[in-house]
Amino acid sequence: MILTEWKCLAGANELPKKYEEALHQLRRYDLGVLAGFEMQSTRYVVTVALGRQDSFPDRQEAGVTYRHVHVAVAPASPSKESRKRRPR
Repeated sequence: MILTEWKCLAGANELPKKYEEALHQLRRYDLGVLAGFEMQSTRYVVTVALGRQDSFPDRQEAGVTYRHVHVAVAPASPSKESRKRRPR
């Protein structure tokens, strides 16, 4: 079993806010019935958006690792993304 908190992003600018919101919600599980389960050592913040987003590095707090996973449901092709990032 794993513990996840899912957030849907409307735009890239929402990522930091939604990530922190998910961390806050995941921390609350320490207080509930799941506090004794093995899944307490790693918790996942899953964000979903149309395009790709950067992921946050793992964060460790009080013996718990918070890992960020991003799911892009309609990403641009790699060639289009590379053109977007290349300076002209």
